[in-house]
Amino acid sequence: MSYRDDSTVATAAPPAHWYYLVGRDKVGPRSLDEILALAQAGAIDTDTLVWAPGMDDWRRASDVDDLKEPLRVLEYAGSVGARAGAGFGEATAGSSSTENHPWRRWLARIVDYTVGGFVLGFLLAFIAPETSIFDNNLTATLVVCAFWVIAEPFVHAWFGNTPGKALFAISVKQQDGRSLRVDQALARSLRVWLFGVGVGLPLISLFTMAHSHGRLRRSGATSWDEKGNLVVSYNPLGAGRVAAIVLAVLVVIALAFVPA
Repeated sequence: MSYRDDSTVATAAPPAHWYYLVGRDKVGPRSLDEILALAQAGAIDTDTLVWAPGMDDWRRASDVDDLKEPLRVLEYAGSVGARAGAGFGEATAGSSSTENHPWRRWLARIVDYTVGGFVLGFLLAFIAPETSIFDNNLTATLVVCAFWVIAEPFVHAWFGNTPGKALFAISVKQQDGRSLRVDQALARSLRVWLFGVGVGLPLISLFTMAHSHGRLRRSGATSWDEKGNLVVSYNPLGAGRVAAIVLAVLVVIALAFVPA
């Protein structure tokens, strides 16, 4: 088990002595206020294993006296917020879940690549109007995947999310609930490009996607999120958002299969 110590705390701050597990990593110490903030951001829930000095072993957060009542209140507030906003496709931070949704993630990435392809095509129309990149499907796929590796980190850093993830109510955050920095988003994009979509090569991508899907199902995290110590959470999909998703998927299918 690896160990990450983040013990630099201002002297006036509450004592930081809580640790929690992310996969096989021990993260901390954190103060009680920080633990509750992480819970509100969806990075910690009642099933997260926690430990503090004086405890004989790791225990579920719901079994720890200092945590179970605040976490119960946060979960109740999140469920109320989710019910209130579900009809309009809204969701609150407290209603997020870390349950695995491989297909939502895959569809979100398809939407992102589609948006990236549009942006790249628009740029090339001005920079190199005679280019024939998009005349060949394989070449276009490779170029768009590579382009998105560069573009995604800045989109993530500037807007806090990508179009596909926003549409499918997915968020990727740091352990403390903050948005990704450009360097973190770039490292993640590179790992997804290499180990998730196999740089866009059809046969390789089938293998890498199948492997990533299996890993996500088994361990609850992809290799790129685990290496970056990142938290992926999913908000509920309301009726309005589902309608928007169906429309977006139909547009992607039309662009992929309808000849120009």
